[in-house]
Amino acid sequence: MPWQDDHFRPLVPGDMDGERIQVRINTERGILTDFVVQYETPTSELSHEHVAVVRYDGSHHRAHRDLLDVRGRTVRKSWLPEHFTFSEAFGFAVADIEQNWPRYRQDFLLRSRG
Repeated sequence: MPWQDDHFRPLVPGDMDGERIQVRINTERGILTDFVVQYETPTSELSHEHVAVVRYDGSHHRAHRDLLDVRGRTVRKSWLPEHFTFSEAFGFAVADIEQNWPRYRQDFLLRSRG
């Protein structure tokens, strides 16, 4: 099923080639039924290409966060509280990435060296 809404938003205002967040959502009758909120950083080779660092989503029928490696593989999965609706998890994910992306980036770069 294609995403109903799929867009990018810069984490540094006005810099679409820099750090960014990708948001994908599906709704049914006004209720969020699936989502992806992903923090992406530019690759060192080409600034217009990005690599995913952390992803929140609702796959497995429960909201969770995946920390990713440079190849996009999950390094660590953290489940969000079971009582979170997808709407609550979505809001939490956006706020967490907006607040913590510098730390996520630093940790990602350290993982990439090892």
